[in-house]
Amino acid sequence: MKKAKIFTRRFVQACFIFLFFYLLSTADYFPLPENIPFDFFFRIDGLLAISTTISTVHFSKHFIPALVIMLFIIIAGNFFCFWICPFGGIIDFTNLIMARKKRPFSIGMPVFFRKIRLFLLSGFLLMSLLALFAAAPNPFWVADPYVIITRAFILKNAWLFLFIAIFTASIIIPRAWCNFVCPLGCLYYYLGRIRKAGFFKKKNK
Repeated sequence: MKKAKIFTRRFVQACFIFLFFYLLSTADYFPLPENIPFDFFFRIDGLLAISTTISTVHFSKHFIPALVIMLFIIIAGNFFCFWICPFGGIIDFTNLIMARKKRPFSIGMPVFFRKIRLFLLSGFLLMSLLALFAAAPNPFWVADPYVIITRAFILKNAWLFLFIAIFTASIIIPRAWCNFVCPLGCLYYYLGRIRKAGFFKKKNK
């Protein structure tokens, strides 16, 4: 049963990785079907949805998929990072190919390093709030995983170097990006904790 679940998760991850690169590679050559927009993964990005809504005081219909994802995470827990996210999927497949678990240089990190992603998430939301009062750019958007991976394969240059550095670190430190840096993963982690906190459990009479 466990092996079947792992196989299913890997298959689903592979499908979303393929979809991401398919959308990325074909958008410049021929029109895509309207039901598969080029910016699909940005539309399911809850962090961008919340940030944009705060800074513009307007919820765009394009972020409805992100809202649906967040509601499901609140109800069922954080499935997104381990099943859907192509960024996390590529990291998992990289570790699988490199046989990271068998490598002697694989190291762990102190738990307090997880506060880095909480800092990035807080900064992301705070700068979005400040945008209501001043037209200041949000420097934290560069930490969004879909901004990084999209720019890495379109613009290349320093973005590609950053992309390679992230996956190199993830070979040495298990899911380094996901566990210690990713602000989107941090948001979904805390949304998933709402269910564990017991808000959806039936109260004993």
